[in-house]
Amino acid sequence: MRTNGFTLIEVIIIIVLIGIAVPPLVLAIYQVTKDSYRSELTTVANHLAQGQMERITRVKFKNNSGFENMTSNCPKFGPNPQTISVNGVLYTVYTNFSTLVSNARKRAKVRVSGTGIPDVSLVTWFTNYSTLKR
Repeated sequence: MRTNGFTLIEVIIIIVLIGIAVPPLVLAIYQVTKDSYRSELTTVANHLAQGQMERITRVKFKNNSGFENMTSNCPKFGPNPQTISVNGVLYTVYTNFSTLVSNARKRAKVRVSGTGIPDVSLVTWFTNYSTLKR
C-alpha cells in the first residue's frame, strides 16, 4: 500500500541538509552587508577629506596672503584634529602643512580616520607664486 507524503527518514534528511546549507548562506549575507556598510563609511571619509582640501584651496586662492595663512593653526580649518559626526559615526580630520623650498612651496595633507575603516589621506602641493622670479 502506497501513501502520499514523506517518511520520517526523508524528513530527517531534509532537515539535516537545510541545517548544513543555511549557515553558510547566512554568513555570506552577513559579510556582504558588513562590507557594504564599511564601503559607505569609507565614502563618507573620502568626502570629508575632499571637503577639507577644498577649504584649504579656497583660503589659498582667496587673496594673495592666503599662502601664508595655510597653517594647521588657521581658524578657517577648525581645530586640529577636528571630530565630525556623520549619521552617528565619529570621524577625525587631521590637517598638516609642510613648508618646503624656503617658503615657496607647501604640502597640505588631510587625513580622515574613523572606526572600522582604513585612514583616508589626500595630499596636494601649493606654490607661492609671488616668490617666483619673473
